[in-house]
Amino acid sequence: MIDLLRIEELQLQHNMQNLRKHKSGILLFGASFATGNRGVSALAAASIDLIKKYFENDRIYLVFPGPDEKKENQIKNNRNIIPIKYRFTPFCIPNKNACNILCAALLYKVIKIEKIRRIICRLFPLIKIASESRFIGDIWGGDSFSDIYGLTRMVKRSFGSMLSLLLGVDLVLLPQSYGPYKTIMSRILAKAIVSGSNRIYSRAKESEWLNRLGIPNNISQSFCPDVAFTLKKEPIESDGFRWQVKEINKRKTIIGVNISGLLYAGGYTGKNMFNLGFDYKDFINELCRKLIKEEYRIVLIPHTYKSGTANSVEDDLYASRDVLLSIGREQQSLINLIEDDLNQYELKYLIGKTDFFIGSRMHSCIAAISQAIPAVGISYSHKFMDVYRAVGLEELMLDAKKNSIDESIEFVLNSIKKRQEIKRRIENNLEDTFSRIHECFSELAREYNKK
Repeated sequence: MIDLLRIEELQLQHNMQNLRKHKSGILLFGASFATGNRGVSALAAASIDLIKKYFENDRIYLVFPGPDEKKENQIKNNRNIIPIKYRFTPFCIPNKNACNILCAALLYKVIKIEKIRRIICRLFPLIKIASESRFIGDIWGGDSFSDIYGLTRMVKRSFGSMLSLLLGVDLVLLPQSYGPYKTIMSRILAKAIVSGSNRIYSRAKESEWLNRLGIPNNISQSFCPDVAFTLKKEPIESDGFRWQVKEINKRKTIIGVNISGLLYAGGYTGKNMFNLGFDYKDFINELCRKLIKEEYRIVLIPHTYKSGTANSVEDDLYASRDVLLSIGREQQSLINLIEDDLNQYELKYLIGKTDFFIGSRMHSCIAAISQAIPAVGISYSHKFMDVYRAVGLEELMLDAKKNSIDESIEFVLNSIKKRQEIKRRIENNLEDTFSRIHECFSELAREYNKK
């Protein structure tokens, strides 16, 4: 019996050596098109384009939770990009359930008998694909490697990273922010994932929270700006929208404003979850009135779409409609609200039509800065500082936790007045930002093409 087990183990080692020689395919977790958040879609699109550029012959498996047929249209016609869905609900096909998949991956790790491993792979296709991949890349939605949105969300978002650790597949943490970790459980989870990674890319030049977790010396850590800087833009085809752009362009100075539905609702708790130093609704309303008084043209640009109603705390469109209604009728004519359901490429194109941008969704700000449009970021998290410091624009980050409404509005108005000077500085820095992103993915490709 012992001899048979030894033979099985030797066979497994031999097969695994052969498998490593022929590994192909890359799994991408933590970003998808199956969400109303266009920042997450921007991460998915930009990550896919970069992986395609540097891993030309590899299939990309875009792995994400829940069904959403509509947003799959963006990858439907590309044979080298395969969407794979998993679910957290128990009422689904057993081999699609995240808990079942992780339990099966644990068995795969513990049981060294090749025949049993083949059975597990046959029952759970995701495990088979993952075990044969070059690496698993996890981008965690850019900012969800933290319990800032709650421990439950962090645990759910850890699915891809945990699958990688259980299967012994290389884990690459793609460019993102790390921390904060308010609970013991989140710190334990973060430490386990960071320690089990092969490569860590951070959007911060110096990540305080990664330093606190402690990264083993054998793990490569690099600074890499947010991949969404490289996102393409696409003109909007709608005739109605073309008319809107024409109307907007009649005005001299166009100020794009992104209102976060999440901040507008007070966070998921509805009770100032992010500890802002002012009432966000009051701030936005007063800001719009001051911009109108200064004779700027305002364009309200949602960056996360849900239901368009008060039922969703995430919906920027609902929040923008509410702000528009709260402003007097005479002033409403000076504000354009973009209600079209635009994708990430179209939103970047639209944001590029503005002269100055004010954003509460970080990726709406990145869409502006990446086109040399000065953008004030309404910061409720250190992720804004990570991104703004990376491109030398700390002065445009408005800390919503420390400033009053009056101080914040004065900050925005002063920044608008300096927009030409800031624009020139952004133009000088952008090439370095783009180059650094491509260097990181080129490095990654060189490492894995050797294996």
